[in-house]
Amino acid sequence: MAMRFKNAVMRGDYVSLSVVRKAGEKMLMVFRERILSIPGATADKLTPYTPQDRGAIELILRDVLYEALNELSNPAEFGGRGAA
Repeated sequence: MAMRFKNAVMRGDYVSLSVVRKAGEKMLMVFRERILSIPGATADKLTPYTPQDRGAIELILRDVLYEALNELSNPAEFGGRGAA
């Protein structure tokens, strides 16, 4: 049984908790920074609009948020292995 487990670890079927934890922490840090950057990144795009342009503003923000979420859903974007 121990040899079977050892072989499974060598094949990559199991990973240590610390590896998973580090990857999760890294992903959450990237997520936080990406989301916090959205207002500044979109401010210039929103300045020419008036309050009547709510629909256009919503579409701009939605596009930026979807871009951020798509970026975060790809592990390669934050240094992880594999692809989404």
